[in-house]
Amino acid sequence: MNTKRILCYLLCVCILTTCTLFSGTNAFAADNTKSTAPVVASASDFQYRLVPTNNPQKLAITKYTGTATQVIIPSYINGFPVSVISASTFKGNSNITYVYIPATVTSISGNPFNLCTSLYAIDVDPNNTRLKSIDGVLYTLDNYGSLNTLVSFPAGRGGHFAMPYGVKKIESQAFDHCYNLTSVDMANTVTELESNAFSYCWNLSSLRLSDNLEILGEYSLAYCRSLKYLALPFSLRNIQEDALLGGIDSQNHKFYYYTNGISCVKNTYTYYYLRYIGLPQNIITAFRTLTDANSNVTVYDAYGVLPEGNVEVVATPVDPTTVAHNVTTRFTEAYCYDVKLYCNGQEFQPNGNIIIKFNSLPEHISPLGAKIYNANNWNSICVNGSPHTRFVGTQVNYTGRFLILANTVYNVPGDLDGDGIVTLFDARAALHAASGTLKLTEAQAAVANVDYSSDGKITMNDALRILQYTSGVIGWF
Repeated sequence: MNTKRILCYLLCVCILTTCTLFSGTNAFAADNTKSTAPVVASASDFQYRLVPTNNPQKLAITKYTGTATQVIIPSYINGFPVSVISASTFKGNSNITYVYIPATVTSISGNPFNLCTSLYAIDVDPNNTRLKSIDGVLYTLDNYGSLNTLVSFPAGRGGHFAMPYGVKKIESQAFDHCYNLTSVDMANTVTELESNAFSYCWNLSSLRLSDNLEILGEYSLAYCRSLKYLALPFSLRNIQEDALLGGIDSQNHKFYYYTNGISCVKNTYTYYYLRYIGLPQNIITAFRTLTDANSNVTVYDAYGVLPEGNVEVVATPVDPTTVAHNVTTRFTEAYCYDVKLYCNGQEFQPNGNIIIKFNSLPEHISPLGAKIYNANNWNSICVNGSPHTRFVGTQVNYTGRFLILANTVYNVPGDLDGDGIVTLFDARAALHAASGTLKLTEAQAAVANVDYSSDGKITMNDALRILQYTSGVIGWF
């Protein structure tokens, strides 16, 4: 893929050159000192030094001084292989937009692309055994060829970033000054953020940290002025100086941008750290949470039953037709997940109740009408005990295969949950809707309006009539 990208750039240059010959004009007349295609940089474009190693001698490049905006780092300079890219090599170069790293480079110091605000992609030769590029983002590999450290996210990029599974550490300044980044979903394999990892991400409004994060380095989340809420995981053991700093006022008082609160588990290291730095009014004590970033299924440890250690949830989507059952004929949509818990790589069952929340269902699936079944024995484990629930989820004391069934067609008057029958649960739901604590979909509101008022509003009269029907006082609406 990387080779194709380079060939594509070169092909574009050939086409432009051909057009120039036939048109009699210079396609690069506006700036004929810079090429718009990747250029294999020469020795004169770099400052470099010899790396003190055993023979053969290797080079470390320390500064790029060229003018090209799309750069191919040479494999050799003056006959010596380029094996190291130093931390300051491209730092602060606001002109470069693309960099290609050869197979000879085996080591990178820090983030050599820090403050390269126009950089959109970093590619790596596929034969490189120590570095890897995924969608233009640079990573190191461990001795087994697996992802290890996220080195550099191109600062010219923006929007949402979903981190690939397997990343263990985020390098110092990896996301520093990524002004256009708006949201990050961190892989649950990450255990450490080094210093300034996400500092000065001014437009970062959503950041889901790894459930197994242990270390926040100095200033790692500092000056993220759009980040209004932050859930700090149970696993944190080391929060270094000013990792959560929002800024410093004219009186040298430190303050924080997380004005809507910082969530953490009570009586943990994180909880006492936040109190120490003076944030008791901003602390939201919460349950320990684990999220599978791929399926967006979350487990809440509301009762402290999960063990310490590297705990993760893995929720794998399953084709619901493979677990078909006669109960599914009453519903129009079905979703299925295999949910498992692991501690230090070993699967285990919880020693008590946990809450499982299914977050990735389509928006038109109403929590009111969703039913969750244990697909192994077909017990209905949650028939929405609370009609004003805000999410599709259940409380269980085990993990396994769960089937979520829902209706999107509502055609029985008074049947708010769409299961085809009118029950006391529907009457309770109508009562919550009438009192404003439950928002119904348009289809649900239509069947709830059993007094057939012209304004379509759900009132206490509707709830009363549904209750009267379920208790046998009236025969129909």
